[in-house]
Amino acid sequence: MLGDSAFFVYLCSKYDFYFYMRKTLLFVLMLVASAMTALAADSKALQSILRADTYAEVESLINSQLNVLPSNQEKAKAYNHLTRLAVLTFYDESVKSAVDKRKVMELGLRAMRAADLCDEYDMQPGADGQVRPKYRDDNYISIALLADAVVDGCCEIAEAKNYEQTLKYIDAFCHYAERPLLKKKDLLKSHPKIDLIGFYGGQAAFMLNKFARAAELFKLAMNSGNESVRNFAREYYSISLRYAQQGQ
Repeated sequence: MLGDSAFFVYLCSKYDFYFYMRKTLLFVLMLVASAMTALAADSKALQSILRADTYAEVESLINSQLNVLPSNQEKAKAYNHLTRLAVLTFYDESVKSAVDKRKVMELGLRAMRAADLCDEYDMQPGADGQVRPKYRDDNYISIALLADAVVDGCCEIAEAKNYEQTLKYIDAFCHYAERPLLKKKDLLKSHPKIDLIGFYGGQAAFMLNKFARAAELFKLAMNSGNESVRNFAREYYSISLRYAQQGQ
């Protein structure tokens, strides 16, 4: 049977494989979940969560039954199931002939949120006091690989000059990128398009008179390989910082 690591590597690194085999992958996903349920003697509450096969249903069950789950490990397992479904939904939308970048971005952010919640419980100690993360590496792979689509969606909204929406989504991306799951490899600074996040996010924050935030975002674009972006970011970083210090 396809193991957890193999599942995520194939799913998240090969779009073509996913496009032709997604039904098979969904079947394998259910087999893996069923096998793990049988072996681990999961609580009845967790079993009901793992049997659900849509994001909305799983999210609803988690929201209503999270406090009933007896351990951090079961909570992590529940959120890992939610993360898998979020990633599958993201790729389903990504391979459509007419891709809605904004919808894909929102689905990507949803997957980032689910993975972050999974990681929060995955990194908690077990009954013996030891921390043994089970899902972190696989979830890092899947979320890091879908980050491009989230960035592209943010940029598309920014180009429409919708400053409030731009800052909302860019702040969400930066929030999850700075959480422990993605921060361990410094995704926020190492992503190849992070200068665009800083450039567009900085502009949006500046236009909304949020100068301290504008300075933080412009700083991400100050070493851009694009000379125009780099010069703009450096100039407006200084202006934003001055306005912020003056209390404007």
